[in-house]
Amino acid sequence: MEELLTRGPMHIIYPDEEYPRRADSIARLARYLQVDKDELALMRGVSEGFQTVLRGIDWKPGDRIVISDDEEAALLLASLSLRDRCGVEVVKLPLEEDEAALLAAAAAALSPNTRLMALSHVTTDMGFRYPAALLCALARDRGIASFLDLAHSTGVVPYGLRDLGCDYAGLL
Repeated sequence: MEELLTRGPMHIIYPDEEYPRRADSIARLARYLQVDKDELALMRGVSEGFQTVLRGIDWKPGDRIVISDDEEAALLLASLSLRDRCGVEVVKLPLEEDEAALLAAAAAALSPNTRLMALSHVTTDMGFRYPAALLCALARDRGIASFLDLAHSTGVVPYGLRDLGCDYAGLL
């Protein structure tokens, strides 16, 4: 932050200095997440990443998005806006400790009209941890894309991004 205040927007004023740092950041993050650097895109946060995914889907009235029952603002408000603008049904997946009951609820929520399942790996308010790999596999088996908000699990819950099996993810 101090650098921004004293030197200005680095990517504009000092691109020869900033772009190598950006490339290094992407490479280090890719190693940490156990993916290839070409699989990552740096954005300003989970909200922007989620919005980018939403804008890439041709939503129609009656389509469905499945989110957590304890979803934070980035995913919740964008999903509700999608409902209001496009007539998309927003279905909330419960915070169910019993894994079999949770998977049954997810199977029921993932209808043929579901276009995206978007969940926080670890929820903001309750700290509930979804079995992300199982839920993403369930969605994938039904041809449904998945987005994971990993803001509250990255650095706390060990994982490899590929092991989670999500199509898209946002970290912070």
